[in-house]
Amino acid sequence: MAGAGRAYWGMVLTKIVSLCFLTSAVVIFFNVLTGRHQELADEVSSVLHQSFTRSTYEVHDPKVLEVRHEEVAGMEVVLVRSKDPRGVLIVMHGCMRRPTDWWHYDPACVTCIGLPEEMAIARAALARSFDVLALTPKEQAYRCWDTEWPDKSEDVPRVAAVLEELEARDYGYRGLPRYALGVSSGGAMAMVLAQFFPLQGICSQIMGIRPSLLALPKNKTMAGRPWRYPPTFFLYMARDVAMSEWISLDADKLKSQGVYVKKVSVLPRPITPTYFSDRISSLDNATSAAIYHALQGAHMLDLQDMLVQDPRQVMPSAPRWRQVLQENVPGLRGVSLESETSPIHELLNLAWAGHEIVSDYADDMFAFWERPGPDEAELMPIGGIGASSKMRGGGSWTEDKGLTGRRLQGDPLRLQGHRGWIALGMRSA
Repeated sequence: MAGAGRAYWGMVLTKIVSLCFLTSAVVIFFNVLTGRHQELADEVSSVLHQSFTRSTYEVHDPKVLEVRHEEVAGMEVVLVRSKDPRGVLIVMHGCMRRPTDWWHYDPACVTCIGLPEEMAIARAALARSFDVLALTPKEQAYRCWDTEWPDKSEDVPRVAAVLEELEARDYGYRGLPRYALGVSSGGAMAMVLAQFFPLQGICSQIMGIRPSLLALPKNKTMAGRPWRYPPTFFLYMARDVAMSEWISLDADKLKSQGVYVKKVSVLPRPITPTYFSDRISSLDNATSAAIYHALQGAHMLDLQDMLVQDPRQVMPSAPRWRQVLQENVPGLRGVSLESETSPIHELLNLAWAGHEIVSDYADDMFAFWERPGPDEAELMPIGGIGASSKMRGGGSWTEDKGLTGRRLQGDPLRLQGHRGWIALGMRSA
């Protein structure tokens, strides 16, 4: 009887152990299967992101000879060469951006993402047979250019070394005109570069520097030719009143030295159903319209379809635009909506007109460089500030009898409207 009982419980124990093994096997199989599903999801997400960022220019661009993504003189560069170059456009990104923003995915540049405004500027340059040379600074934590003390900048000699090495190659660069365009921190770098070697034109977008740092070259020559500060094209955004004032001070100092200057104010713009597809070649109209309707449905647009809040600074009680788009626009699933890498975020920033790159005036910029002259019709910012007013960050603005009749007071480091600015005693994204 006792033996039969032991046999019974032994059989029960065996079944329990078998069931445990079976359960473990099922769990392991499920985890493996789930993990594979996640791998597949990640692969699909990667493909979606690549297909979204690849431009139609990938198919064929008759102006492009080759794309190069390499290290030159110790600096990461992206070089888009035209078939018969007649000039070189040096482009420099702002803090937290990369040189790979300036061209679309290419087998020669697999990390290139081709953000819409950068791509549009590059295309405008290539249409004029200008090679596009995108550079990046030495400092890689925030990727900001070293411009606080121009004569001690680590980036100035690095840029010079890159240009020297490229001129030594069989690219036909020697003797070609060179232009520089920079955005935010890169805009400060463009203004600094013009003090150290000749450029035929520069553009500083959304960045001014302390006028005292504008040491204009006097009676200098290079290769036997007179060297003067080049025609300077400024772009600033209407909502960034503090920066527009710094740019005005820079422009006035340059003009007083006989430098041709052009200033353009970029105004806020409405979001329309085709706003995103008009500026992103790989985005279809249906997805663009879905983005528009999602923002409208979340009350992120006013009655004139203008953004009601800064896309960079979402209030805690307000809907998160990223979440709204992820939940309501299937065509964006798997596509980056993060700062600095998202074409959607870039275009929202542009519509807000606070602090972002813009391509709309590329043709005006090239025309000004080619035929510079006094600026007789400047587009000034919307609104403005009074004769004695407090500004963001604790700065102030007062009337003065100086060169421009305006003077900014306060620490430039505090005259900031955007996080993460680290450029030229100012901080800029």
